[in-house]
Amino acid sequence: MYGLDDDADLEGEPFGLSGFDFDAAFAELAPEEQAEIERYVNSIRRPLQSGDPRRHHFVPQRYQRRFARDDKICRVSFDEPERIDELKTIDNAVVKDLYTIIDKEIGETVVVERLLATIDAAAGAPMDRLILGVLFPPQTKDRMDLAMFIAMLYVRGPHHRRKTEALADMIHKAPWQGIRTRAEMRERLGWMNDGAGPTEDELCQAFDMVQHLDEWEVVPHQNDHIRLMLELAVGLAPYLLNRYWSICRLPVPGLFTSDSPIIRYQKPQSRVAGYGVGIGNADEIWLPLDRQTVLMLHSEEIIGERIIPADDEYGIDQFNQMTVNHAVDEVYFHPDDRHRLTKVDLQPRDRPVSLVNGGGGIGLLTDGINGSPSRRKAHRYRSDRSR
Repeated sequence: MYGLDDDADLEGEPFGLSGFDFDAAFAELAPEEQAEIERYVNSIRRPLQSGDPRRHHFVPQRYQRRFARDDKICRVSFDEPERIDELKTIDNAVVKDLYTIIDKEIGETVVVERLLATIDAAAGAPMDRLILGVLFPPQTKDRMDLAMFIAMLYVRGPHHRRKTEALADMIHKAPWQGIRTRAEMRERLGWMNDGAGPTEDELCQAFDMVQHLDEWEVVPHQNDHIRLMLELAVGLAPYLLNRYWSICRLPVPGLFTSDSPIIRYQKPQSRVAGYGVGIGNADEIWLPLDRQTVLMLHSEEIIGERIIPADDEYGIDQFNQMTVNHAVDEVYFHPDDRHRLTKVDLQPRDRPVSLVNGGGGIGLLTDGINGSPSRRKAHRYRSDRSR
């Protein structure tokens, strides 16, 4: 358990953690795929050294440049909607040590950042071919490279990490929310000290903690976040591959992207009350490939795989509104497309981090669950080298 300070240390071994294990993270892959991953990881796996990449982009620079001019991209934040920043892609969508892990054998390492860089690079040529419409429908390798890129893009951002933190905090606190007396706490902790129950000091400390649930927070370790990210991406890729792949080409450039570029669309008749829309249950998954092209993954056999022009229903502004609706904090666009910002409605800054069914009281247990967040950023990784 850690405090609410964004710079809280993430050292030690919380939740029984003993280090990062790539075998566990890629357990769902076929044996030959696991072996290939292991060979590659071993080739880039080394302790953190001077000069290693420490500034990690959660929206890859290669992708950002498709919406940039002279390597500069515009950014607008929901917190300051009247302000537009124009900055280099190297300084946009970046967090220090976002993917740094503590390897159980070699210590701190940026091996995951190197792995992501390889995934980003592998998706570049397939995206170019889709934009140009050559070798369409895409070949198997292009699909696999893009599926892994899209799956990773869906889970690699700090916003996904913050949601994981908030849910972990809620889950760990839920069993304690009904305790009102010291006697109830003593009974709950009866398993301690080989069944003898808590000492008086342990009882006082535990009872004080449950009386102030809003003043402390449970935060998973950096390694847990990264392991979950990799496991989710591997598990999500098949949901992308098992769809038809189509390209929508707009008549003029002007598409936006964001800090969460994967758009999940669900038809009104497919929606189920109480359930969100994710990669698995979305009717369509969209990704703007550049300012004029959208990749659309769907399940409509009658449409199949084709290159289609945008119709009046889905013009640039409509696509941009969907992008804005799926953004977490920031929207990115080409400097020439500033004027299109006036044609979309930005999201309110006080949206919950996550919505969870389970009664109104559950929102009181953690920041940003079912209510406006008071702190919007994930905890920052720190080590002796970064202080």
